[in-house]
Amino acid sequence: MKPIDFGLTPGHTPALRKLGIGPYDAAAGTHGVTGTAYAVPYTDADGNVVMVALGADGTVLTSTGVASAPAFEAVSTYTAKYMTAERTRNSNTLSDETDLTVAVLANTVYLFSFGLYYYADSVTPDIKIAFTCPASPTLLRWGAIGATILVADPAVTTVNAGYADGSGTAQAFGATVTVNYLEGRGILQNGANAGSLTMQIAQNSTDAVNLTRIKQGSNLVVLPVA
Repeated sequence: MKPIDFGLTPGHTPALRKLGIGPYDAAAGTHGVTGTAYAVPYTDADGNVVMVALGADGTVLTSTGVASAPAFEAVSTYTAKYMTAERTRNSNTLSDETDLTVAVLANTVYLFSFGLYYYADSVTPDIKIAFTCPASPTLLRWGAIGATILVADPAVTTVNAGYADGSGTAQAFGATVTVNYLEGRGILQNGANAGSLTMQIAQNSTDAVNLTRIKQGSNLVVLPVA
């Protein structure tokens, strides 16, 4: 009976090395899938096995197209944040809300939504919000629906459909002495700079005595889409 050829005879060694699965050849400096610490293999345009180093913790190996090397990239998942305690504002100077900020990657598009529960000690100060992002975004645009400003009667149903374009551009909404709610959505097409998408909040009219109060549970949800 003719012996079974498992492809491990000396005559097969050069072909096996070309496929990247042959035994190590010290003279030629070639080997199979061995010899590189913390790496995974892929084949290049010539069919040669190439090793790519593992990425940062939590990243995944992702195809970058049919004619280029794969790369380790961050997983595209949504991030949800909420205010853990009630916050107050006593001036019309915008300030970052530390609970409502999300890290964003460079050259990535994000859709986001948000909701604020809030009220004021009187109808005077109202509220305004803005969003900031890393420098030089391609696009930052958002809109929200809430009470119109200077509404004295909490039963009044007049609403303000606010719209803003650009980092730090604010829109004002009404605040009464009972709990108000505003909600909105936006898009960030981030440029070459990584950083954070952050909500900013202030009074619309400064009133250091009658505070604007943003309630626990106000939230921001950010989803990378491209």
